[in-house]
Amino acid sequence: MTKTVVVTGFGPFGPWETNPSTEVVKNLSKLGLPEVNDANLVTDLMSVEYNEVDTKVHNYWKEHCPDLIIHVGVHPVKKTIKFEQQSFGDGYCRGDVAEKLPDNGMAPNCTVHGAELRSGINCLDLAERVTGATREKHPGLTIMASEDPGRYLCGFSFYISLCHDKSKALFVHIPEFDEDATLEAITEKKLNIPDTAQSVVCEVEKPKKILTDAERQRMEKIETMKCKSSTKGHDIQQADIRFLHVEATGNAQGKFVLVDKKWTVSRCVDTTIRHFALVNTGSDAWAKKYQLYKDGQREPLSPSEEIGKLIDFNKNNVSYVQLKLDQ
Repeated sequence: MTKTVVVTGFGPFGPWETNPSTEVVKNLSKLGLPEVNDANLVTDLMSVEYNEVDTKVHNYWKEHCPDLIIHVGVHPVKKTIKFEQQSFGDGYCRGDVAEKLPDNGMAPNCTVHGAELRSGINCLDLAERVTGATREKHPGLTIMASEDPGRYLCGFSFYISLCHDKSKALFVHIPEFDEDATLEAITEKKLNIPDTAQSVVCEVEKPKKILTDAERQRMEKIETMKCKSSTKGHDIQQADIRFLHVEATGNAQGKFVLVDKKWTVSRCVDTTIRHFALVNTGSDAWAKKYQLYKDGQREPLSPSEEIGKLIDFNKNNVSYVQLKLDQ
């Protein structure tokens, strides 16, 4: 059965007179998607304008009914490719290339401030798979999942697609081209859009692997990044970006909803198992314990696999927590 894959890029804006996403999409239109069986590849470019993006993205879904749509955009982080996990419905207050803004700074179909939509595609798993397949050939490139596509045309386009079908929409942020992040590396080698499309199309064909809305509502995401604790702690020197689901129990559930606003990562204790110490930068100094899970497993780690309690950097403000990984 033919699978329709739509891949879009953006035109020039800001410092990018030639948008790398333009070159990727043009190159991809020549190469096709031989890795995806019976693929009907549709490629297109969008101007960095809210009105055009609004119209075009809706039309991609209406005219092509894609099995997968991949929006590709550029970001300023060198040698890093990001698979975006979610997008936001409002906060679009930066003028486009025509100096226009969307009404009320909101994306279409967004009716409340603070709205977020999450892709049903497991971007953490996707990033790890692509990393594993390309680590030896492209050691200078970092591939990761991300929680923030920004409040500009990248996030705007992604939100519209998520409104159509959260299980079939993906946004890929690519860096400027250099000796590691070459056009060929992104569109021809194993670290590429075709390989990503193949992986995601296979994932879309397995709905059982997609988290349900109910599961997502019970979990909260934490992004670990290079940051310094506002209290005592340590810099994360070179930790991979990780997005972890954390399930709270009892009356701690309500407090933990604000984790992204009140907590910062203090130290990555073990990147293999991904244990993290969280430093409370707010007034709540409560301590709870959570259960650590391995990727793809429902059962907790056995005692022999655990790496011990988290380090207490600041006696009053550190919660000993164990994190449940995204499944």
